[in-house]
Amino acid sequence: MAYGIVIDSLSGIPKANFYVPILQPDSQFNSSHVYWKESEFNENVFLQRINAVPQEVSVLVDLPRNLHIQDFIAILRKYSRNIVICAPIQEDFRYWCSLRDSKGLLLVSNTTLILSIEHSVSEHYLSRYKCLMYSAVMMLQDFSNEANYLIAKPSLPHILVLQDLAKRKTFESWHHLSRPRLEKGLDMCIDPLQPLNANMALDVYETFEADTVKYRQYDHAIEMAIDDLRHKKKVLQILVIGAGRGPLLRSVLHHSRETDEITVVEKNPKCICVLETTVRVYRNVSLKCEEVRNYPDLDCFDLVVSELLGSFGCNEACPEILQRFSHSKAVMIPESYRSVIHSVYTGLEQLSSHKRPYLIHFSTSVAVTRPQTVFEFTHPCNNRLNQTVILKFDGDCLEMSNALCGYFEATLYGPYKIGNSPCLNALEKCSSWFPLVFPIEPENYPLVLEISRASGTDLRYFWKVNDSNYGCTEKKEAYIVSL
Repeated sequence: MAYGIVIDSLSGIPKANFYVPILQPDSQFNSSHVYWKESEFNENVFLQRINAVPQEVSVLVDLPRNLHIQDFIAILRKYSRNIVICAPIQEDFRYWCSLRDSKGLLLVSNTTLILSIEHSVSEHYLSRYKCLMYSAVMMLQDFSNEANYLIAKPSLPHILVLQDLAKRKTFESWHHLSRPRLEKGLDMCIDPLQPLNANMALDVYETFEADTVKYRQYDHAIEMAIDDLRHKKKVLQILVIGAGRGPLLRSVLHHSRETDEITVVEKNPKCICVLETTVRVYRNVSLKCEEVRNYPDLDCFDLVVSELLGSFGCNEACPEILQRFSHSKAVMIPESYRSVIHSVYTGLEQLSSHKRPYLIHFSTSVAVTRPQTVFEFTHPCNNRLNQTVILKFDGDCLEMSNALCGYFEATLYGPYKIGNSPCLNALEKCSSWFPLVFPIEPENYPLVLEISRASGTDLRYFWKVNDSNYGCTEKKEAYIVSL
C-alpha cells in the first residue's frame, strides 16, 4: 500500500510515495502513470493525446457518465495500451452491477480499475464497492474513513489524492492512512478444526478463551441452571464435557457447592495436566481422560455442561456426541442450537473453484439475503442426525451470489444465548467462530438451496443450488468428520 498524488501544478508539490501527473500537451513522462482528465470523453482527442504517451506509461481515464463501462472497455481495447479506468463511486445499484459484471472483461483487456470518491457513501454501498477488483482509491474530497475502509483488504490498493487535497495534511498522516491494519487470516480458506479426531494444541484453546462474550454467557447460564436445580436437590451431580483448559469448569466450581459431585471428561491428554492443576484442591471433582461416548454411566447427572459447537453449530459432531443423553432427565447446557445460512456476494476470486466448505473471515462480502434456519437440535432429545432442508432465497434479478455463509445460534439456558449469527446482538455474538462458507458458482436470483447433513460412519454436507450440485465425494478433498 502506498500514497500517491495527482499533480496538476509543478509548484508546491507535497511529499508522497509516487506521483501521477495530469496529461498536458507539454507533459514530460517521468512517471509510470499519467491522468487524462477531461469533463467529456472525446475519442479523437483521446487518441491524439495518448499517441504522445510512451507505450510503457499507463493512462488513467475517467469513466464517462454517459457510457456503460463494458462499452467503454470495448473502445479502449482498440488501442492496445495499459489503461486504468477511474470509476466514481455512486449509490446506484445498476451502476454497481455493471462494474461487478465487467470483471472478466477487465482481465482480458489489459485494463484495470480504480475507484474515485467525491461524496459521502453509505456503509451498505461501501461494502459492495469493496467487493470489486481495483488497484487504488482516488480521493477527490477528504473522505478518509471511507477510503481507509476500501483499501483495508489483502490486495492492498493504493490511495491517490488530488494535489490541493494533499496539502491539507502532512505526509505522515496520508502515509498512515494508506497503511490500514489488517486482521490476521483475512480471506484465507481455513480447514475447520476437528477436535473429535485431533487433539488441539494448548495455544488454540488460549485463543478461543479470549472470547469474553461466550464465557460470560456460559457463566450466567451455569449460575441460573444450578440455582434452579438447587430448589429440587441439595446435592447435584454435574458433568462437564470437553473441558479444554478449564474455563467452563471454573464457572461450575464457582457456582456449585463443595457437597456437589463434579465429573470432568476431556479426551485431549494435553489439557489433562492443566485441569489437574485446577482441580487438585477440590475433593469433589473427578477427572477422566477419555471420550464421553465411552463413559459408562451417563444417567446419574443433574446438569451436563458441554462446549462442542462448531461454526455451523452441528459441524463438529455435537449432536452425535450428545446423542447418548437422548433419554436423560438432566438439564443440558446448551439446551438447543440451530444452523442458519444466507447467500452472499464476495470479491474472493478463488472461492468458486472449491467444492467443499471452509472457514473464511471475509474482508469483502455483501449479505444479499437474510439468514434462514437449516438444522435444529435440542438436548436431551432423540435428534434426527440426518436432515435435508430446502430453502428459497429471493432477491433482485440483478443480484448475484457466489457463496453461502453458515452460522449458528445456541440457547444455553434460560435467556442466555451465544452464536456467530449476524442476527444476534452484541451481548450474544461471539468472536471465536468464523462462518462456515459453502462455495457456489455465481448465481442470479431467485436461488433454491437444498442442503443435506449426512451422518453415518462420518459426517458430511452436500448442497445443491438451482441445478448445480456441491460437496466433494473424493475423500482426500472432502470435508469429512469421522465419527
